[in-house]
Amino acid sequence: MATARNDNIIAPATLTNDDIDMKAGWSDDLYPRPERFVFREIDFRIDPNGHLQFGFRNADKAEPLNGRTIEDVVEGYRPTLPLVSQALAGLPGANALAILDFLTSTTRTPLDLDVTGYPIYVIYRFFKPRNITFSPFRKALSHKNGDAQDRYGLLRHVGPAGSGAPSESWVDNCELVYFGCVPKTGDYEDGFNLRVQLEQEPHLGPPPTPRLLDLEIDPDIRHPGGSITEP
Repeated sequence: MATARNDNIIAPATLTNDDIDMKAGWSDDLYPRPERFVFREIDFRIDPNGHLQFGFRNADKAEPLNGRTIEDVVEGYRPTLPLVSQALAGLPGANALAILDFLTSTTRTPLDLDVTGYPIYVIYRFFKPRNITFSPFRKALSHKNGDAQDRYGLLRHVGPAGSGAPSESWVDNCELVYFGCVPKTGDYEDGFNLRVQLEQEPHLGPPPTPRLLDLEIDPDIRHPGGSITEP
């Protein structure tokens, strides 16, 4: 049977039951809390050959919190639920062209992040109106092994605007998660699983019943390689 690998392959969620949930706490006795963050929006496309490809829609560099809390920062990234036509119509021309470029050309960056330096918050959000969310019944991120567990934490799950404070546990309609990371010095590679759920067209009713497919996507945080986060 297929298993998840370090190349962004998607695997059925039930195949990796021995991974370790990312913790909600922080190793305060070992590391300072992050004072900076980086944001990545995840999307997917079908290429001309019919292959499913995931990628980042942006390549923003790390930014300092500048006295803000991470909750303040995340509030500005809370997802909304626009239709495709609304999303395109409401954006400046350059951004609309960027969206069309992603949908019609090759993905520029993989789902790996190249992270170095001081501790950092990583914010992941799914692009809408894609029919994908983080898992509604398990923590959104897990480690592929326990070696890196102490260097990560503060995992929070965030629902759409108006749905309440970030949660240590999973939430319904979770399209954004964030966590803290302490990069290693030198070359390293930390493997993860992103636990997601794909909602497909419903069965015919009455009443219509959504068809849900649970998946795991396995990006890395590493150096070198991946989408560069340093200015």
